[in-house]
Amino acid sequence: MGISGVLGYLREILPHEGAQMTAHTIGRNRERAIGVFAREGRAARQTAIGGCENRSFEVVRVTLLLRWGRDGDVAATKGLEIYEILAERDGIDFDGRVGFVRAVNAGPVWLGMDERGIFEFVIDFDVYIEKEEKNGISGK
Repeated sequence: MGISGVLGYLREILPHEGAQMTAHTIGRNRERAIGVFAREGRAARQTAIGGCENRSFEVVRVTLLLRWGRDGDVAATKGLEIYEILAERDGIDFDGRVGFVRAVNAGPVWLGMDERGIFEFVIDFDVYIEKEEKNGISGK
């Protein structure tokens, strides 16, 4: 599972009212756009008996960049709505693998306005997904 898989899932669950949703880039010339990016760094320390290769899950660290028009109140409301959908989402089915989402921050982080006056927010979250079966052994 990578950013493209996460984007597919987000397209299903997020209210995006015609906004362009893309992975690894964002529509800078659009007033409403959502970009999904891989976040640098590592998730919280994860250990497993026998070493990291024995973990039963993988983590995809994600930054969602939200551009949502020139009205600050509308943009802030949309940022909070998306954050609340993602913050503590459990029991996700990723092509038969179980997963859950955990927000990194206490809410959407306001970045300000771009040069055209479009409000931007960032939402950082981690997606935990059961590992695929390898050599006949599943992550379960």
